[in-house]
Formats: sequence, structure tokens, C-alpha cells
Amino acid sequence: MDFGITYFHVSTDMLYEDWTKISSLKAADLDNHLYVNGIGYGKRFLILVESASSEQELKNIIERFFFDKPITATDKTILANSSFHALTFGKDAIAPDKENPVKAYVDYLKKPFTKEDYGTPVYMVLFDLENQLYYNEIK
Repeated sequence: MDFGITYFHVSTDMLYEDWTKISSLKAADLDNHLYVNGIGYGKRFLILVESASSEQELKNIIERFFFDKPITATDKTILANSSFHALTFGKDAIAPDKENPVKAYVDYLKKPFTKEDYGTPVYMVLFDLENQLYYNEIK
């Protein structure tokens, strides 16, 4: 399961002077050139869950944690009988709580944006020399 939040997006366009140089790049037959138009910063992690429950059931439980909704006894049983492994982007590993493995991940996403912790790049927007758009989620 892939979870994330974007705090802000930084974007830029090429200056007119830069566009005038493109014809020489095209003449050099450099088809694979791209320029970065924008970068999104935030938090993102992937969770690998080993469970007898469905992906949708697990996503629903995680959403209940995220939105501070009540967790049922069935939810607790599902969590207790599941194994969680997470990959965080731009942050050290998050150690899950054995009784409540989802809470640490949700707390990580809900932690406020600060100048010390503004996230990490989570996606890029690229354009080629023909001004075609490419969107790349950083994985």
C-alpha cells in the first residue's frame, strides 16, 4: 500500500533565453533531454502487509486511524494477525508499535510541516524539448 501527503510544490519555467537554445539542442538530435518543471515535497511510505485480510480491509483500518475514527475489536484482531514492513522515503525507518503497528505510520504522516521537517521530494514534473509533460512519482 502506498501512502503519502504533499506539503508544497515548487515549480519553474524555462526563461525565454533558454528556449532560444532549444533549436540547437534539437539540431544536435538530442531527443532524450528533459527539464524539471516542478518538484513536490512531502512524506511518503510504502507498507507491505502480510495478512489473511484483503487490501481494502487493511486500507479501511489505516484510514480509520488517520481520521481518528474508532477501531473495532475486529480491526485489532486483523492487525494482531498481520505483519507490517514499511519503506519510508527520505526518513529513517519507522519502528512500529507491536500492539498498534499502524499508529507510528499514521503519526508520521500527521506530524506537522516545519522548516526543519518539510518532507522529501515525492514527485517530479518534467517536460521534454517539445514541451510534452511527464509526471514521475518518486518510488
